[in-house]
Amino acid sequence: MSNKKATSTEEVKKDKVVEVKAKDVSKKKEKVKKPNKIAKSLKDTGNELKKVTWPKFSTIVKQTGIVLAVVVVFTLVLFGFDRLCSWLVGFLY
Repeated sequence: MSNKKATSTEEVKKDKVVEVKAKDVSKKKEKVKKPNKIAKSLKDTGNELKKVTWPKFSTIVKQTGIVLAVVVVFTLVLFGFDRLCSWLVGFLY
């Protein structure tokens, strides 16, 4: 009987050791996953940027010119409206 108790105690100790080692390994794996998520995210972002169809420089210049022209026109319209309103307010007082 003493042999059976000794072997069962040894088996229990071995199971605990294996269980503890398994927990340590799982903790290590969890720590490794966090940098992998960041690296994977950066890699995926790079792959998506490679798929983008970038416009030509001439297209960018034309579109920028259009945007600037629209901004100038609206600035002049708002400036004119502001001057007209200030003139009307001055005329009424």
